[in-house]
Amino acid sequence: MKKRKMNLLAALLLCLALLAGCGSGTAAPQKAEENDKEDTGQEEQTAAPEEETQAEEEVSGSEEEAEEEIQAEPVGTAAFTVFGAEESRAFEGKELTADPVYLQTASSSEVYFCEKALAGIEVHPIVEWAQDYSSFTLSEEILGIVEPVEAEEAFRIYDLYPEGIPINCLVFYLEDGTCGTFALGYNGSGEEQTWECPVYKNYDSMALSREAEVREGAEAEAQ
Repeated sequence: MKKRKMNLLAALLLCLALLAGCGSGTAAPQKAEENDKEDTGQEEQTAAPEEETQAEEEVSGSEEEAEEEIQAEPVGTAAFTVFGAEESRAFEGKELTADPVYLQTASSSEVYFCEKALAGIEVHPIVEWAQDYSSFTLSEEILGIVEPVEAEEAFRIYDLYPEGIPINCLVFYLEDGTCGTFALGYNGSGEEQTWECPVYKNYDSMALSREAEVREGAEAEAQ
């Protein structure tokens, strides 16, 4: 009987030892896992500000690039020629597409060509002239268009008010995406004339440059 009690006591102690061992073995991985989570959280917190800073720098850089694009100076020129009276009468080329009322009320039809191929030609209203009429701002409204033309291919533009101060202008786009403009107006002399027109990187650059020219002209007049 005494021996049996001793065996039971030994078995109980063995069970307690095993249970204690299992408990400590489970706690160790849990503690290690908790430490790993803490380390990962610290790394994420450290990485988050770095990513935000990098994102802010990228946004700032893209804004600066966009501003540089808009504020760019002319990147070149394109020569436009208006035909003389005889050549205009013998015109064969691209016609302006516009509202029928516009075409019916047009007072003149000038024939032009550009030294370079054009991907697009548009007629826009002029919003404001500089005090000395050296420059103007233009509206985004499009009164008419001409299909793309090859280099020195003739095209006809109809103008509502050809005499006096022009109220419309021609916006042209080169095949590389650059663009420029010049004021429409009746030639009057009946002779061929050529203009060197500034070319800008994009429409926004051109519009901003013209607005700046008008503003500078007004400030010069005020002084």
